Amino acid sequence: VDASNNRVGVGTASPDSTLHVHAASAGTVTALAGTNLTVEGNANNYLSLLSPDANLSALVYGSPSSTNNASINSSYNSGSPYLNFNTGGSEAMRIDSSGNVLIGTTSGSRNLVVKGSASGTIGIDGAATGNQQIAFAQAGTEKAYLTYWDSSDTLALTDGSANGLHFSPSTGDVGIGTSSPARNLSV
Repeated sequence: VDASNNRVGVGTASPDSTLHVHAASAGTVTALAGTNLTVEGNANNYLSLLSPDANLSALVYGSPSSTNNASINSSYNSGSPYLNFNTGGSEAMRIDSSGNVLIGTTSGSRNLVVKGSASGTIGIDGAATGNQQIAFAQAGTEKAYLTYWDSSDTLALTDGSANGLHFSPSTGDVGIGTSSPARNLSV
């Protein structure tokens, strides 16, 4: 106990935070069901998880006897750090050192990579009425949109003024310069 700095150390005589738990070798600090670990302070609160092997730190959710826990892992081995999220004992998502989000894979060179076991799928599910949209921007300025317009049942690739290409999935009609194509091709 470091009373002069209001710190408690477990496994260390020199705690550098309010509660500093140090395992001399690879080990686990577990908060059992019904217990809480609280970090409370003024401006900069954080909980540090430092691994003795300098490769991996993990925050595990679940039962100590289960192999199907959920966990958040941080790896900083070989100068290529990443953060991964596991569910059911398998990695579900990773954020790599470049800030890329990888789902279903552990490597990729795009900002978002989604890989499925058979086919990759991304879904946008909005309210019962309304438009679903993906915006494309450059330097913070939106330039183009891929939008499903509920009111006209069209999928559109447009600029900010709704000018562009419109396609009606239910009829197969295509419109250029019109948001409500009424023929196979409306110009």
